[in-house]
Amino acid sequence: MKARLLCILLIFSMILCALPMTTSGKTWIDSVTVVGADSNNDTYNDTAVVTVSVKNDNTGAGPSYVTVSAKLFASQYAPVPGSMNYTSKEEKTINDPAKGATSTFTLKVGVTINSSSDLYTVLIEMRTDDPGGLASNNTTRTVRLTRLDIVNYFTLDLTGTTTYIQYVPLGQQTLYKFKLTDKNPGYPFPTTENYAIAIQTPPAGWGASVDKPQLTLGKGESTDITVTVQAPMNYTKGAPWSISLGVSVKPLTWGFMRKTITATIALPDYTINASGLSQVAAEGPNPDPIDAPAGQKVYLRAKVVNQGTVATLRTEVRFLIDGKNIGEFGEITVYFYNNMYIFAYMPWITTPGLHNLTVLLDPNRRETEFDETNNQAFMTFTTRAPELTVAASDITVDPARPNPGNITLRALIHNTGTYNASSVKARLTVGNYTQDVVAPRIASGNGSALVNFTWTAVSGDFQLELQLDPDNTVVELNETNNLVKKALHVNFPPTAVLRSSVRNADTGAAVTFYGYNSTDPDGTVVSYFYDFGDDTGSGWISTPNVTHKFKERWNYEVRLTVKDDNGLTSAPASRDIKVQDKQKGPLPGFELGPVLVAVGLIAMLRMRRNRRN
Repeated sequence: MKARLLCILLIFSMILCALPMTTSGKTWIDSVTVVGADSNNDTYNDTAVVTVSVKNDNTGAGPSYVTVSAKLFASQYAPVPGSMNYTSKEEKTINDPAKGATSTFTLKVGVTINSSSDLYTVLIEMRTDDPGGLASNNTTRTVRLTRLDIVNYFTLDLTGTTTYIQYVPLGQQTLYKFKLTDKNPGYPFPTTENYAIAIQTPPAGWGASVDKPQLTLGKGESTDITVTVQAPMNYTKGAPWSISLGVSVKPLTWGFMRKTITATIALPDYTINASGLSQVAAEGPNPDPIDAPAGQKVYLRAKVVNQGTVATLRTEVRFLIDGKNIGEFGEITVYFYNNMYIFAYMPWITTPGLHNLTVLLDPNRRETEFDETNNQAFMTFTTRAPELTVAASDITVDPARPNPGNITLRALIHNTGTYNASSVKARLTVGNYTQDVVAPRIASGNGSALVNFTWTAVSGDFQLELQLDPDNTVVELNETNNLVKKALHVNFPPTAVLRSSVRNADTGAAVTFYGYNSTDPDGTVVSYFYDFGDDTGSGWISTPNVTHKFKERWNYEVRLTVKDDNGLTSAPASRDIKVQDKQKGPLPGFELGPVLVAVGLIAMLRMRRNRRN
């Protein structure tokens, strides 16, 4: 009886001792996933992110603390030649989830493998450790992280002269030749592999196909694959003229490979824009750009670029100035790659003024291009030139109201153009008289030069004609404004008219002379000068009439000269005045008879004297 009681007590004590130390059920790793990045380098250096779910089916009482750790092990499938070590590992302690609940968290383990092998498997072990429970409650779970370079499983390479980028004429086909080789690395991969080969669907108008969409290869076997791309029959601006298509190879077991091929329509696309137009000094590879004045030979240059994919030999370049065709460069070739270009030149003798240059590529539309709207360019430019001008107001006469005789005529010539004028001839014509004078230089921008002419003027009305550049040696913006005309009046002299109160007078008697009938055809008589013939005169006086007394008896010739308001004097007018003395009688006459008698007597005396001798 005692023995039975002791046995019962012992069993109860054991139960009591065991109750605070154990749990009913256990905590285990419910699931494990691994997220890691592959590397194609020989050194694998990565961090595997392990997602762990821990489930508690504990039905007992009391908390349970669980430690979950991640540990790296060597692969059992493909031992790694080289070294392998942790760069980091992580352990986490979690409160035991509620009964029947699951706690999900992540652990990280860093892996560094230095290996010459292209295929290996890394095992990562997940372990729970329940310190308050039985060892049998702990759980271990392993996951595998596998690395394999795809090129060590199979390869897809071009063969022959095939290139990834090919040019195909409209409506024609081009072929891409590939070789697919199986490099089966062995376990854990199958001894034969099924491959699916596909090509990306091309845009509308294009066609693409592969000759072997499905095939099977064993280790080391290879096969040829042909991909065909069909170009559109026609090309419409804006449609794709170059396409890239993916050629994919996917084994049934593992891996994926994609190759990209490019097909481009073989068409030219000649283009030109305003920035490619210029005037240059000469034809050649590096001509100097110039701003040539009018009348000089220049070269109009056009930079023609081929943006297309093929060259042609039949493209003309046409040059037009102000809508008029001045010539065609002829046929050119521009290579298709890298937007190669060529310069087309056209000689031209510059003419003054504003011009519109137009350059047309392929004007007769003999070529089909990607874009037919970019074949012309325009440029507006002004050819610099002098512009000689002179107005009637620019011609002055010195003096302003000339009298007959030598006078100076001055002309102020202007250059309102954009280029300096040199050796400018100016021609003055007055009646039958012509004189040329040369101005050495007249600056542009409203520069001017003064030229002087001399002329021996006569009285009358004349028309001056001044002609600039009469020989047309200066190329100007406007050749129609080089002639100016101006009226010129040269003063006529006044006419003196002399009258007197008497024609016969006594000495000492007052004689009045009248000049008021003197006239001036183009002005006014303002001064009078009387010469009385007795060595006396009136001087210049403003009154037309004057009174004079003669002291000696004599026949006097009185002269009157008048002056007009321009200082021109008249020819003298004269009047004879006979003056006598009452006491001495009239003036003695001059008898011819006595003189002749005297002369005869003298002659006779000389004859007698000669006979005696």
